[in-house]
Amino acid sequence: MQYCFDDIIGYKEEKEELEIMASALDKMAKDPSSSSYCPRGLLLVGEPGLGKTFFAKTLIDEVGLPTYTIDGTALAGSLGGACKRIKSVFRKAKRQKAAIVFIDRSEEHTSELQSRETIS
Repeated sequence: MQYCFDDIIGYKEEKEELEIMASALDKMAKDPSSSSYCPRGLLLVGEPGLGKTFFAKTLIDEVGLPTYTIDGTALAGSLGGACKRIKSVFRKAKRQKAAIVFIDRSEEHTSELQSRETIS
C-alpha cells in the first residue's frame, strides 16, 4: 500500500516536519552537490501505536528513494551480530546518491541491551 501526506490526519506539526524533510531529501537526490541542508537522520520516538511506522512509511513513499529496512526484532541476539547487520545496511545505503535507512521497532532491541547493562 502506498501512503501520501494527505493520509496523515490530525498531526499538523508532524506532517509539516515530514514535508520539510521530504523536500530536503528531494533536493539532495536531484543535486547532491547543492548547498541545501538535509538532516542526516530523523528519530521518531513515542509509545507503541502512535503511528511512528506510518509516518516513516509515508515519508518513504513520498520521496521514492532507495530504502533499506532493518527490523529491530531481527537485531536480537548477540551485539556483534546486530552491529554487523546494521553496518552492512549502511554500507549499501552509502553506495546510493541518496537513500533512507529505516530501523523499525528498535526499542525492542534497546530495552534488551538496557536490561543486560543492569545485570552487569
